[in-house]
Amino acid sequence: MKNLVFTSAGQREFRDKDNKPLVNNNPINEWTKGLKDFDLVTYCYDDSDIGKDKSNLWIRRPGFTKYQNFWHYASFYPKHLEQYDYVWVVDDDIFMSTDDINKMFQMMEDYNLDLAQPSISLDGMNYIRMFLHDSRYILRYSTYIECCAMLFSKKGLDKVKRTFSETVTGWGWDALVSDMIFEEGQDNVAILDSVQAYHGMSMSSLNKVLSREQHRVEGTALLKKYNKEKILNTNKVISGIKTNHQRKHMTFYKPEARYQGMIKVVFGDTITWHPRTFHFTKGFKDTEELK
Repeated sequence: MKNLVFTSAGQREFRDKDNKPLVNNNPINEWTKGLKDFDLVTYCYDDSDIGKDKSNLWIRRPGFTKYQNFWHYASFYPKHLEQYDYVWVVDDDIFMSTDDINKMFQMMEDYNLDLAQPSISLDGMNYIRMFLHDSRYILRYSTYIECCAMLFSKKGLDKVKRTFSETVTGWGWDALVSDMIFEEGQDNVAILDSVQAYHGMSMSSLNKVLSREQHRVEGTALLKKYNKEKILNTNKVISGIKTNHQRKHMTFYKPEARYQGMIKVVFGDTITWHPRTFHFTKGFKDTEELK
């Protein structure tokens, strides 16, 4: 089994849930601290040299997003890509240990998955509740994986590789890709609760490429092209393997998490941003508390 981590990276400022700067602000250093069972390809989108000393292949390509850069890699280095059985296409604000990344790749093979992602730590940023870590499970089978940390098998990636050329922001694209890979009754798409990723709180670099209001416009057009407008917001957890290895089928998944972290961005003469926490009531109605 041969594995690849692909990222599009640049200089970022990260803060914790209390709005304090993180001392360690380079996810790539965390990924590569230990003995790794994967190679690393980094496309640098700014004038920094981030990841250059850690990568098997490092390319500077300013101003392009992760999707555009992966398509460039797949197009200009097809033989390099072809050697890998599993490929993790991950944002440069996702923190994980080397051991957990190794474990994640092994789970792909052990459970015969075509698409997956790590669960997301409650301490970090997360906008979709179903992806928050659930300690009751080894993994949860789902119909949807979010674009920040998609892990593909070779089979899964071959199905959707061309679509990387059709998105800039990933809005709606992840729903399309998940739909293209998910196979009813095959248990081939999953959230991996045996590992956790910390989604660092940081300003999104995507807004520098395409304004936030245009993200939805781009994504809607992409879904319309594939006649898939109706798949948005249909994501669900359908079953899971509990920590005692028992299988649980779910018609309705009740998450373990009772809160989730986000950031609030304020635009003005200067741009400021602050962490905020959403708490869920017993009736699962969201109430917002700003820190």
